[in-house]
Amino acid sequence: MSETAQGEFEITDWQQEPWDDTDGFVLSTATVTKLFHGDAEGSTSVAHLVLAMNGKDGVAYGGLERFTGNLNGRKGGFALQHDAGPDTEGGLRWSIVPGSGTGELAGIHGHGSITNDAGKHSYAITYDLD
Repeated sequence: MSETAQGEFEITDWQQEPWDDTDGFVLSTATVTKLFHGDAEGSTSVAHLVLAMNGKDGVAYGGLERFTGNLNGRKGGFALQHDAGPDTEGGLRWSIVPGSGTGELAGIHGHGSITNDAGKHSYAITYDLD
């Protein structure tokens, strides 16, 4: 039976470097550090993202993130694959990378989402453990 985890996270560090800026359309990479609250209280992650931006608005991005800490009381970690673009309507999709679970989260698989509401970030993860 699938479990869910929900809460919020804060971005504690954002380091972004553009590598291409053609006519105001910017391609860049970012390293983002997060602190989670809710069902993943006190957990941290580091994401490495590739972003496409038109002016100040994000158009699309993807990347990988390593989550470390606890999820609904289970200690361990896993990797998340990011996917966001015009079809995600301002949100972001996560997929748990198969085989990436460690500790009490070994065998985890599932998906999730991030919602950014005026700078307030919330997450939802639906997952199973083998």
